[in-house]
Amino acid sequence: MLKRILAGFIVVIMLVSATIAGPFEDGVAADKHGDYVEAAKSYRLAADQGHAKAQFNLGHMYATGLGVPQDYVEAMKCFRLAARPR
Repeated sequence: MLKRILAGFIVVIMLVSATIAGPFEDGVAADKHGDYVEAAKSYRLAADQGHAKAQFNLGHMYATGLGVPQDYVEAMKCFRLAARPR
């Protein structure tokens, strides 16, 4: 009986955690759909929380002008943040 309850609890936890996406995952999804403005907003949220991949992706967006005005100085700021040791 306890094993079934525990197994059910684990399944529920897995399902809930799989449906919760953070700002980085939202940015990746928007990026894949070509919604670069929304991707930049989501990456910015994750980057401000210290997410290195989001910082890099946001830097790429600034370097290429996808979803944000092209700005090499801002791109380098993002790339430097992404490259910092954690």
